[in-house]
Amino acid sequence: MNPKTLTFRILVLLFCLGLLLAACGPKTTPAAPTTEPQPSYPAAGQPNPDQTAAYPIPAVDAQPAYPSPGLTIQITKPDGSTATLNDADLRNMPPAQISVGDKIENGISLGTLLNMQGIAEFQQLIVTGSGANLTLSREQAISDVILSFAADGSVQLLGSKLTEDQWVQGVSKVEVK
Repeated sequence: MNPKTLTFRILVLLFCLGLLLAACGPKTTPAAPTTEPQPSYPAAGQPNPDQTAAYPIPAVDAQPAYPSPGLTIQITKPDGSTATLNDADLRNMPPAQISVGDKIENGISLGTLLNMQGIAEFQQLIVTGSGANLTLSREQAISDVILSFAADGSVQLLGSKLTEDQWVQGVSKVEVK
């Protein structure tokens, strides 16, 4: 037998053995659909059900609100002079965050706003809004109190140490004494 014929026959034999092994191998069938529950993920801003109560993650507003065009807040300083802040002034102030309950609120620190107006020393201030006034001591005003922009573009005063009924909606004036 010549070497070329022998090589050809060996290759044919190996090919046939490969087909035979493939035909005799284990059968693969499509997997039956599982009835196991699929993982679910919490909606944006909702706590993960797997997290422990000892380490809660505060919800964060998905989109921060901004002041309405044309909005103004009048600041009356202790010396009687006034300054008027418009929506652009408020938008350009450094942002601040505070934790209120299980939620993070974004806005402008009232203490920072007063410092930027050159107001460092004062005894109290009165915040006037739509239908409500709130008087704060200096200590209250500079600790975790912010002016936050509501979804409608108005400004609200809120703080981590203030109760929700003390929050002032539609802030238009801050009088510093």
